[in-house]
Amino acid sequence: KTGEPRTITFHNTVIRDHNDCITGILFSGEDITERKQAESELLLKDLVFEHSITANSIADSAGIITHANDTFLKIWGYESLEGVVGKSISAFVSDEAEAHAIVQALNSSGAWEGEYTALKQDGTTFNAYGLASTINDASGTIIGYQSSVLDISATEQANSALKEAEAHAKGIIEN
Repeated sequence: KTGEPRTITFHNTVIRDHNDCITGILFSGEDITERKQAESELLLKDLVFEHSITANSIADSAGIITHANDTFLKIWGYESLEGVVGKSISAFVSDEAEAHAIVQALNSSGAWEGEYTALKQDGTTFNAYGLASTINDASGTIIGYQSSVLDISATEQANSALKEAEAHAKGIIEN
């Protein structure tokens, strides 16, 4: 009526009489435009999560990883999602006390941002920069956590080398 395109799904039913002869067909339609739009939005959000350059993860309210993207697997050195799902958030942080502090900050303020030492599957570590927040239901109860992490090891190494070069240059100038 408004000229706006709509997505309709149709259901057809054959009507038969007492002799099993077809006497008619019942057609009914349902406007599913909003459902299709919601599906498209969810698909887009899923694609953004999965193909992000940051290591994204989702954990339940107990801090157990329920999903992670391919970047997370790559950075932490896992071959498949099965190696990550079911593990505690703390399994990916080198220091247990540091992991506890991050979760505590999340629970008290709803968000956390900062650097920490991450623990890879092979036992090596890397410098990580993370952003995390709680996922709350309609009543405000925490039902999970989400995080995005970058490996900043190369940046940290470059900053360290730059500081050494500056100190060396300063020493030369002073001499």
